[in-house]
Amino acid sequence: MDPVQLVMESINGPTGYLVLFGMTLVLSASLFLPVPVFAVAVAASQVMDPLLVGIICGVASSIGELSGYLVGLGGEKVLEKEKKEGKLYDRAKRLFEKYGFFGISISAFFPITPIDFVGILAGTLKYGWKRFLLATLVGKIPRYLLVAYVGKAFIEFVL
Repeated sequence: MDPVQLVMESINGPTGYLVLFGMTLVLSASLFLPVPVFAVAVAASQVMDPLLVGIICGVASSIGELSGYLVGLGGEKVLEKEKKEGKLYDRAKRLFEKYGFFGISISAFFPITPIDFVGILAGTLKYGWKRFLLATLVGKIPRYLLVAYVGKAFIEFVL
């Protein structure tokens, strides 16, 4: 059975939106692996409301991105020496505090930006997890709304 068919059968039922949320959450929590969550959103939009698909995938994906943030929190010990010497750490912290929200939102919206690395950096620099999650939501929800609607239209056009 191919993966697209498996996704379609999993989400096409009474608990489909819950399954979609869980699949997206787990796939987004994987660090450094290029897992195509967008393919799940496109497949789901064929049998579900694209508006709900976009919102659910955006929220679940944003929560999943907290895995990188948590790795960053745990990796703070790695930066102890740099913190003492100061220059690079202080500069990165200032830039992140000034542009962090916008940078996180942009990296969450565009699929080619390394949101995992941004999450690790946010955690390491002790950027607030609520602000990180909100900024990620601001990027991910529009991204998956776009993916769901364009994916649905594209598949309908092709078929």
